[in-house]
Order: sequence, then structure tokens, then C-alpha cells
Amino acid sequence: MDGVLVQRHLGTFKHGDLQTIVVTFFSHYRKSHSIRGVTDVRLLVDAATGRHRVPDVMVLKASFKRSDVITDVPVVIVEVKSRDDTMDDLLERCFDYEKMGVRYPLVR
Repeated sequence: MDGVLVQRHLGTFKHGDLQTIVVTFFSHYRKSHSIRGVTDVRLLVDAATGRHRVPDVMVLKASFKRSDVITDVPVVIVEVKSRDDTMDDLLERCFDYEKMGVRYPLVR
């Protein structure tokens, strides 16, 4: 859906709670693995088209470039499946992440 603003499914309490659990898990490895977990931050998935996504959780190398939009390739992306998400939605996200070089796109 290039060039189209897509309405995001707003998460429920359980959705937000799971995001918190995932970020907390990765925070235990913050120093030992030099990583940083963030939630709901824009990610540039295709520089040529200017396409962005907003993953539920991204794990980045601690040295990532800090700005309003993440341009570094995340180490891990976790998408928490919402009730309204279709398999096509999830696959499209995973293909975008894989194309930009994310080694571990996870859907839970």
C-alpha cells in the first residue's frame, strides 16, 4: 500500500502488556549484547520509496543512530499479532523486514 496511510489496529491492554514483557526480556541483555529494545518507533523500511512501518518492538544495536525515524537495520523485530491482523498483513510486514536485512522478524 505504497503512498497510503494505513490505519493501525490499536492494541489492547494485553497487546501492550506483551510488548512490555518482550522489551523487558531484551533489556536483561542490554549491556552484555550492546542492544536496546524500543516500542512503537517509526522504521524506514524502504529508502527508495520512503516507506515506513511502526513495529511493536525493535531490538537495535546500542550504537544505532538516534532520530525520530530509525534508519538502522534492527537485530530483531517482534510484531504482536492483533485480533484484526490477517496472515497477509503479517507476511507483508515480515517480507518488508526481511528485505531490509532484519535477520529475526518474529510474530507472536
